[in-house]
Amino acid sequence: MQDVLQSGFFALYFVSGLSFFTMGLAIAVQYRSFSTFRLAASLNLLAAFGILYGFSEWGNVFVPLQVPDIGVAAQWKLVALQRLLQALAYFFLFLFGVKLFRDTREGPPWLIWLPMVPFVLWLASFLRFAGYLDNQVALVGWLQGHEGMARLLLALPGSVASAWALWKQRLDLRVLQNAAVNHNLYVTVTALGLMAVSTGLLIEPSSFSPFPGLLSRFWSDHGLLPVQIFRTFVGFILAISMTRILAVFDLESQRRMDESRRQQAILLERDRFSRDLHDGVLQAIYGVGLTLQMCTHLLNKNPEAATGHIEYCMTKLNEVVGNIRDYISDLQPPQFQVGLKELIMELVEEFRLAYKIEVSLVYEEDRRLDVAEDRLPHLYYLIREAMSNAARHGQAGAISLHLRVDESNLRVTIEDDGKGFVYNPNVRDHFGLRFMEERAKLLGGQFHLASSPGQGTRVEVAVPVTALVRSETGIRVAGTNA
Repeated sequence: MQDVLQSGFFALYFVSGLSFFTMGLAIAVQYRSFSTFRLAASLNLLAAFGILYGFSEWGNVFVPLQVPDIGVAAQWKLVALQRLLQALAYFFLFLFGVKLFRDTREGPPWLIWLPMVPFVLWLASFLRFAGYLDNQVALVGWLQGHEGMARLLLALPGSVASAWALWKQRLDLRVLQNAAVNHNLYVTVTALGLMAVSTGLLIEPSSFSPFPGLLSRFWSDHGLLPVQIFRTFVGFILAISMTRILAVFDLESQRRMDESRRQQAILLERDRFSRDLHDGVLQAIYGVGLTLQMCTHLLNKNPEAATGHIEYCMTKLNEVVGNIRDYISDLQPPQFQVGLKELIMELVEEFRLAYKIEVSLVYEEDRRLDVAEDRLPHLYYLIREAMSNAARHGQAGAISLHLRVDESNLRVTIEDDGKGFVYNPNVRDHFGLRFMEERAKLLGGQFHLASSPGQGTRVEVAVPVTALVRSETGIRVAGTNA
């Protein structure tokens, strides 16, 4: 019967040691020094407590099993080492609670040294155990008494301080808005409170200890749960709940990644705004300005023609105002509610009237192409920017626009007879060219530009048909509900 009971206690000590060791190891692995939570700065101390206390609990299992091989004297030395590990573990628990409390409440720096006082006093007394090696009865009482002192002087205040300090973290962790984290925090605080009772107050009486085991006698006299079972249960709950609290670091990392993606999305959105305003609104206003400039020369020579151009400018400005209003309200711009062919034909007429240059259009379809709503603006603005550059910067007299839809690609060629320029694809200071290339990439296509002084400019774009007819949430244009 005694062997059965001893085996049961061995199992309890082993489970208890495994629980605390696993908790300490998990904390050590998950420790995040870069975390903004104040809890992170103290967790290495709690990890040390878990690992050391796990070893000390395992000592209650493995040391007695080594007696036949190492002898009684060596056994008591190992027991003394086990008690030292136990006290050191309690010290780290106390230190964890005090440091976390100090960091949370911004207490005085000297507070961190508070756990050193009882630990140094205990250690100075404990190291005298060598004088009792010749008296086994006295040695047992000495070790048992100092175990009780370590529990009362270190484990009890350490458990209370840790529970109180962790309770203060609920405001910091509330920003995660995670019910599971809050629940595990409450369970951990409760487990530490129970640990203060089971480990710090339920002390075995000893003639060498100034602290009588009054509570342990009351506990056993009333037939309550055996102390070691109670301690093992509390340690198991503490290990599980504390390990689950470590999820706060994964949640924090996820929040940082989400914030990083949000900032990246803002930058992309800002770039999209500048691209769309440059290619759409600004180009339209610039065209109106050129038309008005031409009207100043026609007012005296041909007032009727000048009046017609002014009315055209008023119409275009009203369209620009409407587009800006739709842009702001994130509605579908009216000019993108028709198909690609109709848009291009309107664009050609606009350039013929605004710039007074010859624009030829060839539109060929081997298959019907219905461009998705979120792709059409990119294609339209790309073509418009190329034509605008030819008219404004290239001072072209004629522009040739050729669109061909074959079975696999839409191929667009814009060619002019302007003055041309030296094109360097590595120079990124020209917004118009950069935006055209970016739009082609957003569409999953290829962009090519060839130009030289006096030879005009040729822009070629090839976009897969499958990319144009497929709506992608990753590509969003002002005024669309992608």
